[in-house]
Amino acid sequence: KKRMPAADNNSADVEKNMPIDGSDVDDDDISLEAGGSSGEKVAAFRAEASCVLVPFSYGHLDTSEQQQSFIYETIMGLWLRAWFLSDNNFGNNDCRMQSLWNNEGDQKNSPIHGFYAHMDVLLPLCLKSLIMRCNSLLQLQSPSSRLRVILDNDHMEILHPLVGVLASCLLGEAISGDNDNNISAQSSLNKALSSTDTVLDFLIGIATIVHSQQLDELLTKFFKTLRDAEMETPDDAEAAFKWTPESVRSVKCSRLIRLRTVERFSTIGAFLAMNYPMKYSEWKRSNRQHKRSWMDQQSHTKNVDTNYLTRTNNSKVERLPQSGWLAALLVNESLLICSLSCEIFVAEAIAQIESKKQQEAKGDAAVTSSLVDRPGKSLTKEDLLLFQSIGLHAITCVHELVIRRHAMDSRYQTEECRSRIASLFVHPLLEKSTSSVRWLARMESTHKIRSLWLVCLSYILQEAPEAALRSAFRAYCLPDTNFAIHRVIRLLRLSSSTFQCLVDPSTIGGNALDASLLPWLLQESFNSICASIILIIDECTSTIMEYPRELKTMAQGTVDLLLQILTVPQSAVTHLRTVGGALQALDKFGIELFLEVAGDNLQHWIRVMLTLMNSISLSVRSIAVDFAVSLLGETYAKRGSIADIATVFATVLPEVAAREIALNSVEGLITDFPDVEQVLWPLRRAIGDIEDTNPLDDDRIDPQLSPLLSVFCRSCQAIIDGVIIELHLRDQNLVVVGKKIKLGDKTLRTFDADEESLFEAANHFTAESSPMQRLRWLNTLKQLHESKGQLLEAAETLILCAFTISDSLPQLKHVWTPSEFVLWNDGKRSLWLETIGQDQGYPERGNSQVMEFASGFLQPEVLLGEKLKWSNSRKLAQPTVEGMCNKLVAAANEAISLYLKEKGNEELAFSRLQSLLSVVMIVVDEHSSLTLNHSYQVSMLIKKRLAAEAASLRKASASLNSDMTKVAEKLSLVPENENKSLKSSPRSVRKPSAPTMLRNNYYVRVTLSGVKPKRFQESTSIPTYFEWDNPCICRVPEAVIVAAMKSSSPSADLTEKICREFGIRLREALAGDSASVIFRVGQSGQIAWSGFENENESKSGTYLDVSMVYQDIASIDVPLGLIKQDSLECKRFLYRKTSAQPANKAQQELDLGLPATNDITSSLVELTVAIPFPCALSRQRTLLTSEFLEESA
Repeated sequence: KKRMPAADNNSADVEKNMPIDGSDVDDDDISLEAGGSSGEKVAAFRAEASCVLVPFSYGHLDTSEQQQSFIYETIMGLWLRAWFLSDNNFGNNDCRMQSLWNNEGDQKNSPIHGFYAHMDVLLPLCLKSLIMRCNSLLQLQSPSSRLRVILDNDHMEILHPLVGVLASCLLGEAISGDNDNNISAQSSLNKALSSTDTVLDFLIGIATIVHSQQLDELLTKFFKTLRDAEMETPDDAEAAFKWTPESVRSVKCSRLIRLRTVERFSTIGAFLAMNYPMKYSEWKRSNRQHKRSWMDQQSHTKNVDTNYLTRTNNSKVERLPQSGWLAALLVNESLLICSLSCEIFVAEAIAQIESKKQQEAKGDAAVTSSLVDRPGKSLTKEDLLLFQSIGLHAITCVHELVIRRHAMDSRYQTEECRSRIASLFVHPLLEKSTSSVRWLARMESTHKIRSLWLVCLSYILQEAPEAALRSAFRAYCLPDTNFAIHRVIRLLRLSSSTFQCLVDPSTIGGNALDASLLPWLLQESFNSICASIILIIDECTSTIMEYPRELKTMAQGTVDLLLQILTVPQSAVTHLRTVGGALQALDKFGIELFLEVAGDNLQHWIRVMLTLMNSISLSVRSIAVDFAVSLLGETYAKRGSIADIATVFATVLPEVAAREIALNSVEGLITDFPDVEQVLWPLRRAIGDIEDTNPLDDDRIDPQLSPLLSVFCRSCQAIIDGVIIELHLRDQNLVVVGKKIKLGDKTLRTFDADEESLFEAANHFTAESSPMQRLRWLNTLKQLHESKGQLLEAAETLILCAFTISDSLPQLKHVWTPSEFVLWNDGKRSLWLETIGQDQGYPERGNSQVMEFASGFLQPEVLLGEKLKWSNSRKLAQPTVEGMCNKLVAAANEAISLYLKEKGNEELAFSRLQSLLSVVMIVVDEHSSLTLNHSYQVSMLIKKRLAAEAASLRKASASLNSDMTKVAEKLSLVPENENKSLKSSPRSVRKPSAPTMLRNNYYVRVTLSGVKPKRFQESTSIPTYFEWDNPCICRVPEAVIVAAMKSSSPSADLTEKICREFGIRLREALAGDSASVIFRVGQSGQIAWSGFENENESKSGTYLDVSMVYQDIASIDVPLGLIKQDSLECKRFLYRKTSAQPANKAQQELDLGLPATNDITSSLVELTVAIPFPCALSRQRTLLTSEFLEESA
């Protein structure tokens, strides 16, 4: 029965200087032998048709047959007999540690020790004898041939145990020193390593003449003997394993000897050539026979087992050795040593930490029995450092000697050669890496062992042939491998975490990586990870599709990995690859699975995509926009709505915008406020690209989705405006991460559509699903009105806040709240965060300060009197009924206070409170009915919570009732004496007093026409609220009315004074942008100010017209103070327009015999706005203009 090698062992038959591209790349198929049983593997040696078989001429040890033997046969036979006599267990091939080496008594002079002590002479002698015999056989068969020979089974039956004996003796010598004497122990180890070189010289010599498959078997036997001996169990098999000084030393010596073997074989000159066996023709036995001499050691043995040699070159037969056999053998052994060493010190370190935590928490008695009885408890700190050094030694051998040495060989630097070299290590590296991922994950990201291991993995991912990687990934998707593809993805995640240290040399510490290669390694390592994940998605999705659970796990891993890569600062090429992988994942997995596995991380995906959309690289912005369009389009196609994703976009957008501003400030790119606005230009352009997506050109966009995208993108632009407005509101206290920013001239912001942007941002969110986000922007709008002195609008905004809270109370448990992005905040998980601000030399302006600044825009720190709260999971605290009721009461109280600061708003305040109270009472009734329906079906804890919520609601309604009472009292104190005096006096002599004037709301019509200034031609920041040549209705603040009443201008009436005072600020803002401004007030268009000396030049100027408008026809001819408003709200405004009749028209009427008309005609113009005044906006553009001719007097 033929011996079958391990699956990953291979052999070769090429000469030292033979180039790799001359090797064979034939398939190593495994099939059934003809007539064989099912499942039996059939294999054959790779050999030439004229291959030489070397028979063993020495008789078996258990026979009396006397035959002539060769020198090496005699020496080996005697050597094994000496070992057999010294160890009765040899026949069972079960060598115990105690019998390996014994220096006591007469054992020093035993035959086995004599052979071992003189092996530096005996082994070269045996090697020379064997080579001379084999060479003579080759010369007789083919004088010019330099091929290897095949030893028969009898040879291998001798060499196998001999190699085991040598390995056992080497380990015995290594551990023979005194454990209590470090000098003695180290001396024994050094002698054993020196003896190891002698044994390895013998094996390397055999490699030059013997078939590579047989060398593979000998090396496997050598390694296996050392592995089995290092962890021998005690005599009592049931006893638990415990680490002792003897066992630690045995493990150390065994692994060092094996590593010495790896070092020697990885540095032989023909390493690469040996890994690629030649392709041979069919075996044909030679009939030549020659005499035997000391020069020609050929035997005439007749019964040669030719079946052991080669078989016909049939594709159904596995050819031995396989390609890459030596590389696989050495890499497997080194990585096994490294993995086992890591397992020891990592597991013990974790156990010690856990034990210490339990002791600190509850004392020694709290430590679990598994920690008390763990095997590694007896290991000392020196022992753990020893295993760590062995692990580092092992992975260094793989990185430096096995991979780097041959990958950088100047003889093989063509693309084909580099690819074939990398393919040698694909299977062993992937196999051992997936089995060791558990321990790699528990190491620090910058640990030397983990770094070197993952660099080796990155090498094969980059250089290996794509076909080899696809084949490996496809195999890992099968149940036979326990779906190892999940561990591969985890390895890629570990690589992403580790390679982040390449962003900055200072973060790698004592890492073994070359600092001069860091920039190149950073880009290439992440490119390799991205390329690999794309291969996995493309190759494995269809294979694993029939296992839904495994598909979901794989999708979860790939989505998380891509997100982790995107957070790291990368080159544009890497970002393109990563986002391309995300698009492929979205396409392969489908939108439903993508959203399911993304889960709460979807907000982080959107954060990252918004960040990429603000990139200065056009290609990065474009692919980020492409991903956003795909996400929105496929979501709409599947669910028929994008409301949820649009809410997430709009929620995290302020944080992303603020973070971009902070990062630019840290880098020293911001000096004044225009620089702040310029930071967000790419993001604005990218959002505009999303809005411009055309359903006719892009099949991802449904025609019905296009208008929704337009609304969504306008809201995003308004939110970006809101971030800039919030910075404006900080006024002179604007400090961005330690950098004080100059705001500049306030007049430049006069025409900003700040109110409109904030109002649109707030209206994007609904009270039922995202009340906190809506309150956040309404609160900012209220602060803006207060800064402008518009108290009525501020009060109206607070009333909107109160209605938002009341509408959200029944749906609070369904409210979504954002969370903190860990990869932007945790320096342990994102090592590159420590580099933020490092170049500028300001340690106080690092990532913590950047994220503190940005988090303040996710939700303001103070919202209606309540500080920002985070839950334990780093999510914004879920709103509660009690908290929202407190906000409701605070908003109502502050609104009443602001209403009463301006005269004449008592009735409006009472009406608003009445409407609000009715809504709150409905909520109270619904909550009460809910409590009654579940009073017998819920636990006591829920009952207490419901009772507390009911108490909060009733407390809020009681507070609103109290506020209404106060307002009603204020309303009853209207100055009746003034009203009586006005009624008793004739209409012609009525003169309103100042208090009476201030009790009404007044509105003006503002129109801009003529030549547009630069501010209105191009808007790179906040847009303007004026539309050119389109009237805008504005409410006149109380301060403007007071200033107009104090004006001493005798020629103008009060209406013109109000228009003049209202337009001064607008005129100054226009004059600052352009000197060609003509300011006209009143319906007559009287010029109040002009920037021209010559009236003829004014035709090329900018016109600013301000005139009064009225709420009804009756108010047009009534003095301002005597106007009595019929309604609290109004959305239609009137003014009288007069114009002179042209002379030619009058002559035409006379010629036609028509009655003559007056030269002056008048008409009423009605302007309609969207929202009735008073409201949360102080001005609105007119939506509709209607003109009605008045009957001539």
